[in-house]
Amino acid sequence: MKQKLWILLAVYPLFAQSSGSNGVYGGYVGSSRWFDSMRQSAANIALLKSLGGPGGRNPWPAGYAEAVGIVTFPRGNPFPKGRLPDLRIVCANPGEDSVPRAPFLAQTGEGPASFYTVLKRGRTYHFYWMYYFGGKERFATWTVPTNGSPQLRLVVSVGPKGAGEIHAER
Repeated sequence: MKQKLWILLAVYPLFAQSSGSNGVYGGYVGSSRWFDSMRQSAANIALLKSLGGPGGRNPWPAGYAEAVGIVTFPRGNPFPKGRLPDLRIVCANPGEDSVPRAPFLAQTGEGPASFYTVLKRGRTYHFYWMYYFGGKERFATWTVPTNGSPQLRLVVSVGPKGAGEIHAER
């Protein structure tokens, strides 16, 4: 009995640390730990460098904010076999932010897909679905708030025909 209790006490902190209670919907995605891990991926490091991030504590440039996007389908996933097309995000005015984003859409099981990106405050961005053979469709437009948290939580609600709306969670 003592040995089982010792094992439970030794393992519990590992599970407690990974609970991610500060994430979107109380999960890991969108937690501070999730943002830390997203900054370490090769694709996201390349994005941060292309934006001219100074590195250090905030690796993105001043005037930008990190964002987690949660893609939901309130009336069902409209895409063939439930497979999401690639996502592209571009600034409506390329002179203000000329770096196109191609975030990876991560999805586990039947849960919502999520992505990481960095966007410039006060700028409007167009969100596109990229289809096979070069087709693309703009499905949403969103303007980044000029002030607030350095980490944004976006909910991208996609309708039956692929069109979407983006809302920032507070």
